[in-house]
This record gives sequence, C-alpha cells and structure tokens, in this order.
Amino acid sequence: MTGSFAIQFLITNIIASLLSGCIILIKKLLAKHLSPSIQYYLWLLALLTFLTPFLPQKRLFFLPDNTSTALIPLPEKTVSVHSSSASIINDFSVSVNKDIFPIITTTLIIVWSIGMLCTAAITLYTSFKIIKLYHTSMPVQNRQIKQIFFNCKDITGVKAKTSFRSSAFLQSPVTFGVIRPCIIIPIRLVSGHNTDEIRYILLHELHHCKCKDSLINYLTCLIGIIYWFNPVVWYMKREICTDREIACDTAVLNRLEPKEYINYGNTLITFAEKMSVSSYAASSIGGTKKQIKKRIINIASYQVETPLKKIKSTFIVLLSCALVLSCIPYLSVNASSNNKYKFEESNITDIVEQDYNSFFGNYNGSFALYDLRENSWQLYNREGCQERIPPNSTYKIYSALCALENGIITPSKNNLSWDGVPYSIDAWNQNQSLKTAMQNSVNWYFNLLDEKSGYGHMAQFFHKIHYGNEDLSSGLNRYWLESSLKISPVEQTKLLKQTFTNELGFNEENIQSVKSSLLISSNGIVSLYGKTGTGNVNGKNTSGWFIGFVETPDNTFFFACNIQSDDDANGKTAAKITLDILNENGIYAK
Repeated sequence: MTGSFAIQFLITNIIASLLSGCIILIKKLLAKHLSPSIQYYLWLLALLTFLTPFLPQKRLFFLPDNTSTALIPLPEKTVSVHSSSASIINDFSVSVNKDIFPIITTTLIIVWSIGMLCTAAITLYTSFKIIKLYHTSMPVQNRQIKQIFFNCKDITGVKAKTSFRSSAFLQSPVTFGVIRPCIIIPIRLVSGHNTDEIRYILLHELHHCKCKDSLINYLTCLIGIIYWFNPVVWYMKREICTDREIACDTAVLNRLEPKEYINYGNTLITFAEKMSVSSYAASSIGGTKKQIKKRIINIASYQVETPLKKIKSTFIVLLSCALVLSCIPYLSVNASSNNKYKFEESNITDIVEQDYNSFFGNYNGSFALYDLRENSWQLYNREGCQERIPPNSTYKIYSALCALENGIITPSKNNLSWDGVPYSIDAWNQNQSLKTAMQNSVNWYFNLLDEKSGYGHMAQFFHKIHYGNEDLSSGLNRYWLESSLKISPVEQTKLLKQTFTNELGFNEENIQSVKSSLLISSNGIVSLYGKTGTGNVNGKNTSGWFIGFVETPDNTFFFACNIQSDDDANGKTAAKITLDILNENGIYAK
C-alpha cells in the first residue's frame, strides 16, 4: 500500500511540475500580451495542478495502481469442490508484483511526512505572529483617517466587514483574513497624517481584500507544506508574491490620475523592505529589493489595458485552462474516491446478519446471499460485505456480456483462436469458446474481448451497470487484477441479480449465453452457476472469490463470497465455504 502510494505520488508530482512548467513558460513567452492580473491568476492553475492529486477523482489508465505490471500465471490443479457436482470448478490465479521496494518507499513516506510536519510548524509559527500582532493592535480612532478608509472601500467595492487597526510594532501595512479581513497599518501613519500616503496604502490593501488574496495565500501555504521538497513549488511561491503585488499595484493605478503615479511609486519605495512580519498568511505593500524593483518598473511602464490586450489575455487563459483540465484526470494518487459501498435498500423486506464464523475459520471473510422470492438478504460480516476489493476473474462475466452486447462475439459464434503463445496452464493452450474460456478462466480470451471492445466501450459498459467503483484506469489488461477496479460482495450479488433477471435491459439471448457458460452443476431440478477468482500478490494468494446463483423450481438465490489472508486465500476455498453455507441453509444439498 505504501509503495503504491509513493510511486503514484512521485508520478503525479512529476506531471504537476511539468504542467506548472508549461504555465510558467506561457507567462514568460506571452507576458507582453497578458495583463498583470491575468499573470497573477494564471498561478491559480499551477496551484490547482499540485492540489488535484488529492481531490476525489479517478485516474486515467496509464497511471498504474501497483509498482509493477508483471503478471505471472500460476497453474492450479483442477479440484472438485463438491462431491456431487456434475462439473468441476477450475481456479487459476495470476500473480501481481506489488511494493517491490517496501523499505525504500516506506522510508520516503516517513521523510515526506516529517518534512510536512516541520514546514507546517514553521508556517503556523509565522501565522501565530500575525495573530499576536492583531491582539496587540488597536482600532483606528482618527475620524479623518477612518473617513479615508470608508471612501477607499467605496472606490474598491469591498462589501465585507473589514477591520481597520494600527500597531506600534509594524513598519509596513499588512492584510490578512478571508471572511472578515483585517488591515493593520503602522501607528506612525496615523500620527503623521499624510492623507495621500494613507489613501494609496488603503487602496492597495483593500484590493487585496476584494480579490481574496488571503485565500490564495492559504492555498499557497498548503501546497508549500505538501510539496516542501519540490523546487518548482518554492519558485512558484516566490513569484506568486511578486505577481500578486504587481496585480494589486496595477489595480490601484487604474483608479488614480496619471499625475499620481509618481507619488504612488514613492509610497511604495518608502515601505520597501520594511515588512516586519513575514508570513504567507498576510499580504504587505513592502517586499524584497527584487520584488520592489519589478513593481517600480511596472508602475513606470503602466498603460491602460486596451480591448485587444483583454481579448488576447482571455484567449491565453482559456487555452491554459484547457491544458490543465485535460491533465487533471492523470493526477490522482487515489485508485478510487470511494472504496466503500454504502448498503441502503429501502425496498428490502429483510436483512439478516448471520454468524458464519465457523465456516470461515482463520480467513477474513464476508458472505452475501439474496433470496429473490422473499426479497431478503443474509449477510455475514456486514462491514466486509460493503468493502470494495478487486474482482479478479469474477469480472469475466461482464467482460463476456460486454463483448456480446457489442457484437464482438455472438451466442452462436464465440470461438477465438489461440495465437500459439505457450502458457504454463495447459487448458489455455488451445482455441476457446466462451464456455471453455469461462470454465478454465482463460485470461487471453477475455483480454482479447476487452481489446476488441475498446477502452471507451468497456468504460461506458461498466458505468452503465454500476460495477463497483467503475474504475478501469489501470488499463484493459489489468484493471480487474488486484488493481483499479474494485467491487464489494453486496454489489457483486446485486449485480448478478440485476443481470440474470435482466433488469438492465440487455439482449436476452446474450444473457442466456453468459449464464450457460457459468453452469457448474445441475440435476435437472437444482442448478448451480458460478465463477471463482483468486488474487495473487507477490506469489501469495491473498484473496478468493466465488460468486453466482442457485436456481430451484420456485426460487433463485444469488450469492457472493470473499475470503482474504496473507497467503492461502483462493477461489476454490471460497467456493467450498459457499457451498457449505448453501447446504446449511438447505439451498444446495451435498
């Protein structure tokens, strides 16, 4: 798990850095065509690329869920799990290598976590200085200066309640807060009574309030904490501060007369390098020498923005947004936003939680049984029944149905030729029909069906039937195999019922074809249908599935069983446990 997260986080970090690099390049190359405010807000797109990996969404297929894609067929002996069954259940597993370097990846995560804690502590310390400054400041009482403040609020259009205070511990004005912003000015400004200087400062700081720059500051802080190790993020943080102040200067100049530009620049120089509180939680009219130099150049070269420049700025922003939005699906570090299914059925007659612990022994297992006639459920380990886990070979039921619905195969023509590639499982080394491929769980057959259907049709199909988390993002050859696609036992059971009672509106002949391929045994009165699945990680069987249904003359029972362990969990064992439970309930007698 840690290895998967570390590798995925590294990949998304590289993609986000490259994407941010593109935005930086756009800003550099097209700076003459962009207004200062647009140049500032373009940073929001760059910030979004770094925040996106932690938002709830699904990845696209080229981002792997595991650290390795090595698939190793593990042959199993054919085993009869029920002495009276007319057929046998074949269960073959495929090994998936995961967490190849667990010590390294775990160490990296620990170092990353320590770095985040340290960066967060520094950020909180500087924020605490702002809070302390607020508590040591006092509301401005001077009526003339307060009137200037209210006039500036009207000019800038700031509607939020804004606190206006002064402090003896400040050399340069600061602004912070989002819901109720606060502007604190040095007390010497109040006593000095330079009304023009105060007006320039308040126009500047109130524009920060109007543009919610404090909110962007907090977002910058958060990303700086998460990506403390990334030089691209540190560069962005520095440039965001500069562009924020340049954009604010430009907004102020838009409201001044040309003859006041020099006075505003002199005010800026007056407060240069006098920022007494350094924090990303606050905005200040002061700054470093390099920042002040850029701002003075901007003031000196200021021109009113032309309509053509506005059009060009808008066009460039739209292109940049399209670039970022097109890459967002590639950036998630989570296989799925929801690995838990919430089982809420208002129309169910009864849900009974059973104690089948004796059947499962040392396995961590779950079992769901649905009685079609009584519209009732039996659940063992309700929490486990709602936990989404990879379906492994049980997905092949729906791979086949998708291919049938798309016309890749038909009920009468479903043979596929073996391409001659030798497999360690003898049953795979021959031409296959849907029935033989399902009985022998032939991977190449269903992989070929999926490839012929195509990723788009497969994704659409799994979305239509609401198959678990509907996530095929790790690729057509492996999405089902201890990877991105996950489904809970309850969902397996519900979907079987919806499929084979044809509530989903598929071609009835296609449904019957899949059903026929799942037949395990029948005595002419009671028929058992099912499919096993085994999850093998690093050569160890860690998960076993058996899903299916039993048809009697007057009823149908749908079921799904999953078992998990460190080594010996497989589909055969899950099938044996299931048949024992069905026998206990008098549904399928031995």
